[in-house]
Amino acid sequence: MKKTLKALLWTAIALGGAGALGAIALERGERVSATWFIIAAGCFYLVGYRFYSAFLAARVLALDETRATPAERRDDGRDFVPTNKWVLMGHHFAAIAGPGPLIGPTLAAQFGYLPGTLWLIVGAVLGGCVQDFTVLAASIRRDGKSLGQMAREEVSKLSGMVALFAVLAMGISCARFWRDVGIGTTPVARGLIPALRDGFTLRHLHGSGEDCTSDLDVRRPWRRWFHHFTLYGFLLCFASTTVAAFYHTVLGWHAPYGYTSAPVILGTLGGLGLMVGPAGLAVQRRRRDPQLTDADSKGLDASLLALLFVTSATGLALLVLRHERAMGVLLIVHLGSVLALFLTLPYGKFVHGLYRLLALVKYHTE
Repeated sequence: MKKTLKALLWTAIALGGAGALGAIALERGERVSATWFIIAAGCFYLVGYRFYSAFLAARVLALDETRATPAERRDDGRDFVPTNKWVLMGHHFAAIAGPGPLIGPTLAAQFGYLPGTLWLIVGAVLGGCVQDFTVLAASIRRDGKSLGQMAREEVSKLSGMVALFAVLAMGISCARFWRDVGIGTTPVARGLIPALRDGFTLRHLHGSGEDCTSDLDVRRPWRRWFHHFTLYGFLLCFASTTVAAFYHTVLGWHAPYGYTSAPVILGTLGGLGLMVGPAGLAVQRRRRDPQLTDADSKGLDASLLALLFVTSATGLALLVLRHERAMGVLLIVHLGSVLALFLTLPYGKFVHGLYRLLALVKYHTE
């Protein structure tokens, strides 16, 4: 009987949230009752807390309520103080909700009421809250250290500075491109999803519905296929690194990982893609009609393909020879190629792919 009542209760909460979102969607004009937003957010957060949060706590983070927290182990009356859970919840709520009055009206003005509401509610449950929850769990297992302290321990200063440089350089470059193409503050919500679809499927490499141009009058599918290998190989390697970082920092599972583990499987598939793709593109570039290529970017294009190939090849070699004496030399070559790759990312075809994605957003927005 209790299970039936609980099922009916959570069904009613879910329907209430859906009904509130429906009311926001059907409302026309600028005047929308704030009650609908409160009901939608409250119902969505309750369902997310009861089911998604419980799943993350039990199955992903494997929380143990009997484990002493840093505040209990290191109670010093200053930095580490055991605190009532409701007080802690108030601090977390205040920290998360602080930017809401600033971000909410901006999203509503740019995207409209419903897209802005969905962005905030769904983004909080599936993104922002999960991030804070995960970092908090990692902090508890790392003696109460902040995210910055954990990052400094896991990432060397050199690699951190190189990665920061690459991200900032590409971010500034994309912001200038965004401004130069005249998008400005134009609402882009309706063009974002189609642009991502075209970008991840490499739809426009078909060339007016056909394959890529290899010569002036010849079209073949090879260049498009090798681009697919390269793109999805890179995404799989990124996913492998992300999962491995999660294992190490949050779950406390340290490398080396087994051959059937998620980081190894994702990294192996991604590494193979980043060997086949760049090698094929390099061969296709040499065979392609010179009139269809840009001679000025030849050096940077070739260096990007070479670095992707060398990084992937040495990474796979490290996996195979990780218990051999050659691992030390391979590790030096691999890390050097990774640093060189990040340093050159803002100046080659990689950032060109970001430009193409932004151009697709503009295209679908118009």
